[in-house]
Amino acid sequence: MIYKSVCFDKLIVADTEMRDFEKYIEIKGVYLHKQIYDILTTYDSNSITYYELSSIIRYDKNLRNTLYKYLATFEEYLRVNLFAKYDVATKEHIYKGCNGLKKLKSDIQPKTDNTVSNLYFCFQLELGYTIELFEHINMYNDSTLIDLKQLKELRNQVMHHNVLVLGQSTNKEQAEENLQTLKKRIALLCKYLPEEYHNGFQTSIENLNINAKTGQRYINKLYLENVQWNI
Repeated sequence: MIYKSVCFDKLIVADTEMRDFEKYIEIKGVYLHKQIYDILTTYDSNSITYYELSSIIRYDKNLRNTLYKYLATFEEYLRVNLFAKYDVATKEHIYKGCNGLKKLKSDIQPKTDNTVSNLYFCFQLELGYTIELFEHINMYNDSTLIDLKQLKELRNQVMHHNVLVLGQSTNKEQAEENLQTLKKRIALLCKYLPEEYHNGFQTSIENLNINAKTGQRYINKLYLENVQWNI
C-alpha cells in the first residue's frame, strides 16, 4: 500500500486505532493524512497522535457539511431577491452556464408583475455567474459585490476536496493564515443569510469542536475559534 512508503514515523497510533488508520487512509487518501501530519509536526514534532489527526479530519468533515447546508440557503436567498426584482419575458430559454449568462444579460428586465415569475422556472446559473449578473444589472453596490465574491471563494473551497481548515497549507504559518481567511468568510456568510438563520448558524459553527458529553473541546489545533460575527 502507498501509505507504507510515506513517512509517518512520529505518528502515535494505538493498537485499537490501527484498523481505523489503515481503513481511512485508503478511503480519505494518504496525502490528506500526510498534509495534516506534516503541519502537526510544525506545532509539536514529538507528540503527534492518530487521535488528534483523525479528530481534525472529522471536524473538517462536519464543518464542510454545515457550510454546505448554509451556503445552499444563502444561494437560494440570493435567487429569491433576484426573482422579486427582475424577470424575463418568457420561460422558453434555460439560462445556464456562460452562454446562459450572456443571453440573460440581454433578456433580463425590471419586474412589472409580482404575481408570476418566468425567471424562477428557467434560472440555472451557478453562483459565480449569478454574481456577474448582479454586477451587470447593478443590483448591489461595490462593497456587497466584493463580499459576494468572497462567498463564492468559500463555496469553491467547500465543493473541493482539500481540507477546509488547511487549504493549500504546508506549515503552521500558512495554516493559521488560511484559518483567518476562512473565519472572515464564514462571518460574511452569516451576515448574508436571512436574519432568522443567524443564531442557528453561529451556534452550529461554535459547537463543532465541543464534545457533547463533556462540554470540552476535543481538538486544540487547526479549528475555528473566536469568530468575529459582526452582525
